[in-house]
Amino acid sequence: ATLLQAEIAAELKVPVNTIGMDTSFTELGLDSLNCIYVLHNVEQRTGLPLNPSLFWDFPTIRSMAEHVVQLHQK
Repeated sequence: ATLLQAEIAAELKVPVNTIGMDTSFTELGLDSLNCIYVLHNVEQRTGLPLNPSLFWDFPTIRSMAEHVVQLHQK
């Protein structure tokens, strides 16, 4: 599981294997507050500053994870 997938599962208190990589954050049931918590945890673990708008710009785990990987490689 990706870091983002694991953080979302922890925030929603569901098993990580129930979090689909291509399911939209809205479909997963994340609200704006959940998104802030998830993003904060991912920032803490990666050291990358991440903007909350990423949840709208990259609406699935796969699309956001690919973007974060690109940021991390810079």
